[in-house]
Amino acid sequence: PEMDSCVKLLLEQLVSTQLISSQGGSSGLLKHVACAVLQERLRSQLSQTLNSVAFVADGSILPRKSGNSSLPMESPPAVPSCAPKDSDMTATVQIDMGLLHSHVIDNLPNSNDDNSKDGPIVSMPGLLVPAGVTLICGGGYHGKSTLLRTIAAGVYNKIPGDGREYCVTVSNAISVRAEDGRYVNKCNVSGFIANLPDLTNPKSGKVVVDTTQFS
Repeated sequence: PEMDSCVKLLLEQLVSTQLISSQGGSSGLLKHVACAVLQERLRSQLSQTLNSVAFVADGSILPRKSGNSSLPMESPPAVPSCAPKDSDMTATVQIDMGLLHSHVIDNLPNSNDDNSKDGPIVSMPGLLVPAGVTLICGGGYHGKSTLLRTIAAGVYNKIPGDGREYCVTVSNAISVRAEDGRYVNKCNVSGFIANLPDLTNPKSGKVVVDTTQFS
C-alpha cells in the first residue's frame, strides 16, 4: 500500500509538472485527451454502426514532410484532403464528445457550421471506406500510396497537429504488401494483367507474353 501511494504521488507530480506545463496548461492537456477520445469513439462507430473500415476527414493533411519523417508536410504545397462531393463514399459522421466537446471543436481540420460551441455532438465530413473491396486508382503522384499509408496508420491514435488525427481505421485492420525486390518467376498474374501486346526480340523475333507463366 505504501509503495502504491508513492507511485500515485509520483504520477500526480509528473502530470502536473510535465504534461500540463508542456501542453500549455490544463487546457492543452484536455485538448490532447479530447483528440484521443474522439479517435477512439469514431473508430468504434466504424464497425458497430457505419459498416465501414476507415474514415478520412476533410481538411486532413495526409502527405508527410519527407520519406523518413512522421511530421506533416506544410500546406501549401500539401493539399488538404477533400472527399468528392458526388461519391457514395462521402459522408458526415457524428461523434458525441460530451464534456470534452469544447476542447476538440477548435482543432477540427474542417470547421463545420453544424458544430455548435455548446455541443456535445461533433460533425465531420469526409471519406468513408465501406467494408468490402475498394479499388484506389489514379495517375502517378496523385496520392494513392499516401492515402493507403494513412489508412494503414489509422489503427493508431495521433497527436493534435499530426494532420491525420481524424483519419481512423478499425483496430483489427492489417497492411499486407509484396516484399520489395521479390523475385517473380513463372507466376500466374493473368487475374491482374492479361492480353499484353507481343514483344519483338531482335534475335528470336516475335515473343508472346504469357501472363499465366509470367517472369
